[in-house]
Amino acid sequence: MRAQIDHNLTMTFALFNLWQQSETIIDPDVGMDSAGPPSRRYGYEINITYKINRWLEFYGSYSGDHTRFTRDFDDGTGHLGKYITDAPFATGAFALYLTNLGRGAAAWNIGISAITPCRRVRASTRRPPRIFPRLRTAPSRRRLSGK
Repeated sequence: MRAQIDHNLTMTFALFNLWQQSETIIDPDVGMDSAGPPSRRYGYEINITYKINRWLEFYGSYSGDHTRFTRDFDDGTGHLGKYITDAPFATGAFALYLTNLGRGAAAWNIGISAITPCRRVRASTRRPPRIFPRLRTAPSRRRLSGK
């Protein structure tokens, strides 16, 4: 949907629903990506363009996203579920455009490429195993001189 509210202000609103047959999965142990299970993405996007004067425009964009696998997926670490790691729940951008200047035009753009939810990591209370039990990590009390 597009609306021209004023001769200087334009807004667009869009809903989307995307089904993908395969989601790209990155395997950090191997260092390559591969095809994963299918996924579904849905959400909305709002764009605003405001013409400040004949040569300066402001552009703003925001989208709210929801992304999940359509079936359970094991990421190789024993975590089974539909959550896609680092899938953003919001994206956005702001820009100022210099236009109608003949050959000289410019843009200043600030983008928020993705906002992802923070995951809580549980701290381990166990001590790490001692691989080298006789290795001293603290300085020795012996003198380091040649005596």
